[in-house]
Amino acid sequence: VAARLLAPSGLLDGGAGGAFKKCGGVGRCIIGMVGTGIQARFQLRYLAHITYCRNVLVWGRSPTNVNQFINDMEKEGWTVRAVDDPQTLLEECVLIVTTTSA
Repeated sequence: VAARLLAPSGLLDGGAGGAFKKCGGVGRCIIGMVGTGIQARFQLRYLAHITYCRNVLVWGRSPTNVNQFINDMEKEGWTVRAVDDPQTLLEECVLIVTTTSA
């Protein structure tokens, strides 16, 4: 089961967040993050309140920003790994959060 969240307001959609809470403890537990900015950081911080999952795959356009995101979020207790393309997120993640301006 995969849910895709689009959250221009900066908050997760309650229905999708609730669905992830239900499936987050079953089987593999990986959150996919498209984007590395402030919105991405707040989305993970919010998810920390509704799931025990702390495994993240991240894709971003800038390798420098991806590395900074990994460093910052690992300091907050997340296990984060970069991927080379968004397709990997679709194949490996239970939940994909999109946080880009595009």
